[in-house]
Order: sequence, then structure tokens, then C-alpha cells
Amino acid sequence: MNRIYLFFILIILIFSCNTKKENSELANSPSLYLQMHASDPVNWHIWSDKVWEEAKNQQKLVLISIGYSACHWCHVMQHESFQNKEIADVMNKYYYSIKIDREQNPDIDAYYAEQQQKLTGWAGWPMHIILNNKKEIIWTGIYLKPEKWKELLLKIALEYKKNPNTNFLGSVIKEEEKKTTNSTINFDTINKVLIQKLDTIHGGLKPVRYSRKYPTTTLFNYLMQIYIAEKSPILEQFLKTTATKMALGGLNDQIEGGFYRFSMDEYWHIPHFEKMLYTNAQLIEFYADAYIIFNEDLYKKTAIGTADFIIENFNSTTSLYYGSMDADQITEGSYYIYTLPELKSTLKENFEIAKTYYNIDNSWIWQNKYFHLNTIYNDKQFATANNISLKQWQKIKGNIRQKLLQIRKTRQKPKVDTKLISSWNALLITAYAKAYSISGNLIYLQKAQEIAKFFQQKFKVENKIRHYYLNNQISYAETYPEDILYLAKALIQLYNQDFNENNMFFAQKLFEQYLTQKKDGKIFPNNDKVMPSIIATENYLAKYFNITFRTSKYKIIKFNNTEIIRNPENFGEQLSFKYSNQTANFELIITGNKEEILQNTELRKIYTPNLTCFIKQKNSKLPILKDYKYSNRKPIYHLCTNGYCFAPTGNFSFVANNIN
Repeated sequence: MNRIYLFFILIILIFSCNTKKENSELANSPSLYLQMHASDPVNWHIWSDKVWEEAKNQQKLVLISIGYSACHWCHVMQHESFQNKEIADVMNKYYYSIKIDREQNPDIDAYYAEQQQKLTGWAGWPMHIILNNKKEIIWTGIYLKPEKWKELLLKIALEYKKNPNTNFLGSVIKEEEKKTTNSTINFDTINKVLIQKLDTIHGGLKPVRYSRKYPTTTLFNYLMQIYIAEKSPILEQFLKTTATKMALGGLNDQIEGGFYRFSMDEYWHIPHFEKMLYTNAQLIEFYADAYIIFNEDLYKKTAIGTADFIIENFNSTTSLYYGSMDADQITEGSYYIYTLPELKSTLKENFEIAKTYYNIDNSWIWQNKYFHLNTIYNDKQFATANNISLKQWQKIKGNIRQKLLQIRKTRQKPKVDTKLISSWNALLITAYAKAYSISGNLIYLQKAQEIAKFFQQKFKVENKIRHYYLNNQISYAETYPEDILYLAKALIQLYNQDFNENNMFFAQKLFEQYLTQKKDGKIFPNNDKVMPSIIATENYLAKYFNITFRTSKYKIIKFNNTEIIRNPENFGEQLSFKYSNQTANFELIITGNKEEILQNTELRKIYTPNLTCFIKQKNSKLPILKDYKYSNRKPIYHLCTNGYCFAPTGNFSFVANNIN
């Protein structure tokens, strides 16, 4: 009996010795990404001001690892390396390791992404930076296989011990310092440079490294602005090709809707399978504007379908929406992909027509056995090509989608990160306002208003907007500039749909607070590659509020023209702002019955970035409306441009023709 008892004690001791106690610092973090790493044998730390002092006292190098919960390669590296005890022992012995959620600390992520881009010509996640005790970067990179990772860590640690001045960046590509003598933006030159970088066959930017393509909506928005002004056939072809191929391709989930973050190939076929709120919000706006400009039903359908996807899949118990949906389930994209046998057995008599529509053939096979569905047809084209009516095809397609959805319902659904990120939800206000503008469906306007109301209520309590919230509405993290500026701009877009002046005054209050608390160091993001830059957004608001509040107190900040000239594709929003200042600006004041004005659906569909539009209401307090008399009669339109005012008119077509 005693032997059996001792045997069990021994087993318990062995098990306890081989089981790492959960990292309480990470486990108790509000970040899902940090929680995921709480059981790693790596002794992770959370970023703090004490990092450098503690690392120096322990005579260790600092290793910063940055990722996010929806990131596929972050999960792979965790499984292969961070959960490998042998590798973790090396990290714990030689490195003070810090784990950072890029969504929780976007400023830290942006800073090191910029450094990694300069040092290697590339930036991505999982992002790794090794620094000495002087805070100098001595190595940076992204995903590495476990054997390479261990070898690298040992090599750096041991060589650094011999020579603290050792630098391990010699073998990487360094960004050339190009001197630009002309620091003045010439739009003819800029646009010629941009056209050379556009893929006019498949849409988007030509891939620079690997074959990856991103939906660079900030650049597309600028090119739409140029197209409207110049009616360039090249830009028309490019914008239509891009919008069509992204909508029909694998970047857009053809079964449930929602866009993935980027494409792994130049055809928009195989995506990186995570779905991000900011990607989808910006694409709703892009497709709404594309529909207004080109009047293609596919673009309207895509904008509305994406808006519905967010409502169905990212909704929380508050009025805000979740941040992201994971790339991984069992394996990367396993929730979304299909094998040929399951497609045949599920679709039965509809398999052959689905095969044609969704490109189910070996030329589109992935990992030698999977199909990620995409198409080259809009519904009307496909119905015509197959000699069936549009109504008949849409019924068949609906039946196919329902059956493919049933397959997905048997699978583990991707995890959703429940952070409610303020800046991303601000982008969603604009997206829903635009979805309402093209559909007239009040549900989208109401969703935009609900998000705005959430922030107004939070602001009343705390006198600030936090970077993100959780479902229980506990607020976390300090405010970042994009949280304030994106929200202020979104409230202006919402005003353009519901003409609620409270939105305008709240937006101004936010902007005033931003200017009061502004710090030179917090400039994330500083380009327009993925999100609108801070500088472009601040300038947009300064210009808009100067007009609206009849003041000149809001100053326009100078852009770094040298950077824009060097890589114009990364500065779409800044180019848009500069271009708008060189072209005609319009002010449209409308007097008359508000309900009748709002029934004018064409008013909501005006596309011009240079238009400020206002309705004179009974209790209007906006300074721009001061000299206009309230009226409850038929709408009268007062249009002015660059100091010249047209005669007031009740003919809206006259206004629309002069603006466009």
C-alpha cells in the first residue's frame, strides 16, 4: 500500500515539475492575444516603463514579440517555438521577452513596424525585435522555423556576450536614402508614377515583394477623386477591374460575405484568412462610392453584403462591433475551404453549374486538395452565358450557398477577438452611413447612430474616448489620436446623412480636445497604407471646421512631400487632401422642409470630396447657417464655390450638374 502511495506521489511530483504555472500577468490581461500566450513556457512580460531597467539588471537582451489574435503565423510560431520547452529555456536564459498585442498598443507596433521596414525592406507579423540595453535594434525579423529561431537566438546571445557592439543587421536589405530635390507635389508627375504601379489586368497595386496584394482603399479613394476630375480611361478601367475582381474573387468570402485582410496571390484568389473590422469598414465605403460613380449593381451588392456580414458576425452586447475573426480554426482557413468529394456529395445535381461558377478545377486548387471559392462572373453575366434567366440562376445560387453554409456549420467557427476598438468602430460609422446613402435602408443609419451614441455617452462620463472597450463596457487603454480623429471625421459623415447638428458639435469638441492634448510623439499611423494617416485626418477636420464654424483658428499641418514623392502609393489620404485644395470647393446650404429634403435620395449620392452640405433647421446653431432664414417650404439649394454663389434654386439637377 505504501509503495502504491509513493508511486502516485512521484507521478504528481513529476507532472508538477513539467507543468509551467500559467503566467498570471498575461492570463489576467484584457487582450485575447496575450491570454493565448499565458501557458507558454516562455517567461513573457507585458510592456511597461520598467522593461529596460529590469532587463539591464538581469543582464539580458530585450526581445519584443508583436502579434494579434487573428494572425495565422503568430499561432504557428507559438505552437512551434514558444510552446517548445527547449526553445523557451534559451529565451528565458538569455532574453527579457516581451509579448505585445498590436491592437492594444498600436503606437509601439507602428514604431517598430516602421523600423523593421527601414532595416529589412519588409514588415509583418509576428514581428520580432531584439534590442541591447541602449534600446538599439540589433536584429529584427518575422516568422522563423523553430530550428532557425533557436539557432539565431543562441548565436545573437553568445556573440553579444563577447562583443556588446555586435550588430546582426548586416545581411538584411537596408532602405536607400534617396535625395529628392523637388519637394513640391506635381500631380501630373505623381499620377504618372502611380499608374506605373497599378495592375491594370487584375487590379490593385503590382506586388513588390512575393505576390501579396492588399485592398489599399486609401489609394483607391484618391484615384476615384482623380478619375472624377479628369475622366481618365486608364483610371476608369483600373478602378472597375479592382472593384470587380476583389468583389468576385477569393478576397471576398463568396459564401458568408466579409473580406479577408489580404490576398496571397496577384489574382485575389487565396487570402490570408483573417477578417478584420477595419478592412471591411473601409471596403464598404469604397464600394458605396464605386457604386455612386459607376452605377454597377455588383458594387452596391458588395457594400451591403459586407455591412450585413459585420452585423451578423461582429456584433457585441453593446452598440460597438468586435475587432477581428481568426485566420485559424483547426488549420489555416479550414472553416472556409472545401474538398472536391464534399462539394460533389453536398451539391449533387447542382455540382456542375457550381463548378463552372466557382472555378472548381485543378488550376485553382490550394495545398493540392482544397478549393477556396471565387468566380469571374456577376450574376447577370453568368445567367446569360448559361442560357437561364437571372431569377432562375439566383434561386440556384441561393440553394448552393445554403448547402455550402451547412458544411461550415459542422465545423469549428473562427474565434472572434472581443475588443471593441474605438478607431475601427469610428470607421464603421462612416461605412454604415455610406451603406444607408446607397440603399435607403434605415437599419444602416440606425447602426451608425447607435455607435455614435455609445461614444457620446462614454464621453459624458469620462470626458474621453478610450482606445478600446470590452463587452461589459469596462474601458481599457489610453486614447490614441486615431480614436479621436477618426470618430470626429465619422460624425461629419453621419451628419451628411441625418443632419443632426449634435454630431457636428460633438465632433468639434473631440477635435478641440485632441488639439489641447496633442503630443508630437504620437503620430500613428503616419502614412496611409492601411488606415488614414493622422496628419491627413487632422488636416481634413481643420479645413472642415474652419468652413463650418466660420473661423481660421484651425491650422493646416505641412506634409512630408519628400516621402509622398518617393512612395505616393502609401499616401492616398494625404494626396486626396492636397488635391482637394487645388480644385474647386463647394458649400451647399439647403433651406426648406427637412423631411422633404431627406427624401431626396440623389442628395445622399453626390460624390465629391470637396463638398460641405448643411440644412438650415429651426434651431440651427452652426455659424455657417447664421445668415440663412429657416423655411418649412419646398427645398431651396444655395450653392457657393470659392467665393462665388449661384442664384438660389429649387432645381436639384442644376446643383448636381454644377458640382460634378
